[in-house]
Amino acid sequence: MAEHERRCRQSKIRLTMAEFEFVTGQAKTAGIPLAEFIRRRALSVPVQPAPEKADATLLREINSIGVNINQIARNLNSGRAGQHGVDWSAVQAELRRVLKKVGAAIQ
Repeated sequence: MAEHERRCRQSKIRLTMAEFEFVTGQAKTAGIPLAEFIRRRALSVPVQPAPEKADATLLREINSIGVNINQIARNLNSGRAGQHGVDWSAVQAELRRVLKKVGAAIQ
């Protein structure tokens, strides 16, 4: 890192308790340290709210579908797909159901 890019200067500011709590809350909402939040705001750099954590149940469902698709692909590639009666309409319906749930969760 070049010397002119190194953060080596400090500046102290005084805040009321209410201001401090507000700024601290904003930094927490953005998911970044307080100093980073203040720096970005002072430099007019946009501060985006932190993305919401994904629902654990939803992640398990998506993982399960991925595992099933992987098993199907492995069977297809090994020529064993005919040995297991795969109900493709059920697979498609399940994928649509989960994708609808994912879509609703991210909106």
